[in-house]
Amino acid sequence: MSSNPTRKNIAGTSPYEPIIGFSRAVRIGNVVHVSGSGPVGAEELSAAEQTRAALRIIEAALTQAGASFEHVVRTRMFLAHAEDWEEVGRSHGEVFGAIRPATTMVVAALLNPKWRVEIEAFGGYKQSGWGRKMGAEVLNNYTEMKAVTIRLQAFSTLAHLDCEQICRADVVSAVQSLSLSFILAGNVQAINS
Repeated sequence: MSSNPTRKNIAGTSPYEPIIGFSRAVRIGNVVHVSGSGPVGAEELSAAEQTRAALRIIEAALTQAGASFEHVVRTRMFLAHAEDWEEVGRSHGEVFGAIRPATTMVVAALLNPKWRVEIEAFGGYKQSGWGRKMGAEVLNNYTEMKAVTIRLQAFSTLAHLDCEQICRADVVSAVQSLSLSFILAGNVQAINS
């Protein structure tokens, strides 16, 4: 596995992409992140049909990344109305019923008031041994995140700062420049074992 995974931005057709500054999906190495996908062009349809439209957009992005629905390990569904959960869930199940990714439904205000659902997805792309490689990348990312968390916790303890103070960019930058390797050595080793 390369220490510098290749990044590929995948454009979609959303009119919001250039305005907000996002890609429909981003593939880094063997991992694919698909942005929240609303039912663009299906605003007047039922919640079930809007879900199917959003899933078609996700499928197109996955295909461009070299993946498919079978590689998705996580989805999040954002619902404008809690009462749509079953209709949205059934349409999601039409695609993911056998795949069974980790999934969350959240009620939230959506960008377009006519949208009843928006869905995001996360997975890996087709490659010999992709599951093993993806798992290694996820572990490495977890290890890096855990190391940053440990650094922040150590810095907080040492400097007696609260979370708001630590989350300021100048403090985070200072934490990154500190060498707290002695704190990380045992924790990172434990994570990797």
